[in-house]
Amino acid sequence: MPRTLLTLAFLLPIAGCNSTDPIVDDVPTVSFARAEQTADEGADDVAVQVQLAGAAAEAISVEVALDEAAGTADATDLGGFSAATVTFPAGSNSGAMETVTLTASADNLTEDDETAVLVLRNPTGAALGMPARLTLTLGDVFDPDAV
Repeated sequence: MPRTLLTLAFLLPIAGCNSTDPIVDDVPTVSFARAEQTADEGADDVAVQVQLAGAAAEAISVEVALDEAAGTADATDLGGFSAATVTFPAGSNSGAMETVTLTASADNLTEDDETAVLVLRNPTGAALGMPARLTLTLGDVFDPDAV
């Protein structure tokens, strides 16, 4: 006997939604402006940019944090940085940028380049976009004055 596949679709009304309304995913996202960045130890400042995709109807915030387990650098290599929160004010347009400024600290060691991995976490008013992880390569610059 031939088998017949029967598919049933159940439509339940959703308050405030007309069945002809299109489904729109307009949740803004936040991401790093790039996935990789380089700086030399002892560089003045390292500007890490976070960008907004989509308009911000309300204030949007996201935390930029150092993931010490994922890289070879630690907070002392970044002037004590562990985390910072960036905020996009309500009304910010898609493409807006906010900056976290880090210090690539000089040390008195001759060593291989180190990597610091920064991650975006705990967004409010937005979803995480890609890339949500940035690898910062710190080039070794031996500074005899730091000894």
